[in-house]
Amino acid sequence: MSWFIFTLLSITSLAVAELIQQKILRSKENEIDERSSTVLTYFFPIILVLIFILFTRHRAELFSVFDQGVFSYLLLASFTASLGVFFYLKSFNAKNICFSLVFMSFSAVVSTILGIIFLNESFYITKFIGVGLILSSLVFLNFKSAVIEKYHWYGLVAGVFFGISYIMDKLVVIDTSPVTYLFWSFTLVTLGTFFLNPRAVIETIKVTKIAEYKPLMISGLGFMFFNLFTFTAYTYGGEVGRVDAINNTEIFLVILAEYFIFKQKKDIKIKLITALIAIVGVYLLGVF
Repeated sequence: MSWFIFTLLSITSLAVAELIQQKILRSKENEIDERSSTVLTYFFPIILVLIFILFTRHRAELFSVFDQGVFSYLLLASFTASLGVFFYLKSFNAKNICFSLVFMSFSAVVSTILGIIFLNESFYITKFIGVGLILSSLVFLNFKSAVIEKYHWYGLVAGVFFGISYIMDKLVVIDTSPVTYLFWSFTLVTLGTFFLNPRAVIETIKVTKIAEYKPLMISGLGFMFFNLFTFTAYTYGGEVGRVDAINNTEIFLVILAEYFIFKQKKDIKIKLITALIAIVGVYLLGVF
C-alpha cells in the first residue's frame, strides 16, 4: 500500500472521531469540557494499544523510544502537541470557531516548510498548489464568518505548534514502530493535557456517567486509527506537508456525512464547491 492510501484512511478515521466529539461537546446533558474530553478520549486507546503491544512482537521494542536520539524528538513532539492542544482548546472561547479551524490549518504551511528544511522533502510547484487549494477551500468555506476575534489567533498559534509536532512525529517513526510511538505519544500528550488543569479533569471524571464513556471510547478509536495511519504513511514515504494538508480536508468528509446521514442542507452549495476545490488539491498532492 502507498502512503496516499494510508492518508485517506487516516482522514476517514479522523472524520468519524470528529463527528462523535462534536456530538459529545454539543450535548446539553453532557458536562464534559474540551480538556477533559481529550484526556478521557485518549485514555481508552492508550490501554488498548498497550495490551496489543504486550501480546505481540512489539513488546520487544516498547522502550525503544528511550534511545537518546529518539527520546528527545518524542519529548519535543509531545510538548509541542500539548501546547497545540492547549491553544486549540483556548480558541474555543470564540463565538464562532470556524476561523479557529482555518487558522489551525496553517500547520500545513509550517510542516511543509520545515519538512523541506529538515527532512529534505520535495520542492515541487504542484505540491504548493495542492496545499494552497486545500487551505483556500477552508478559507472560502468559512468566509461568511468574516469577523475575526482575538481568540481565533490562538488557533493560529495551535497550528504552528501542531506543524512542529508533525515534523517530530516523522523523525520518531523513522526509527521506531508506528504502534510503539502511538502508545507513547498518546500517553505523553494525555499527561500534558491533564496537568494543564488536573483538578478540573478529576472533577469531570467524578460526575461523568458510565453511559457517556461509550461515545468517548468510539471517538478514541477514531483518533487512534487516525494517528496510526498517519504515522504509517510517514514510514511509506509520505511527506509531512502533503499528509498534513490532506488531513485538513477531513472537515469535508464531516460535511458530506452531515448532508447524507444527518440531512443538514444549510449552505450546501458553497460546501460542495469548496469540497471540490479541496479534492483537486488532494489529487495534486497524492498523484504528482
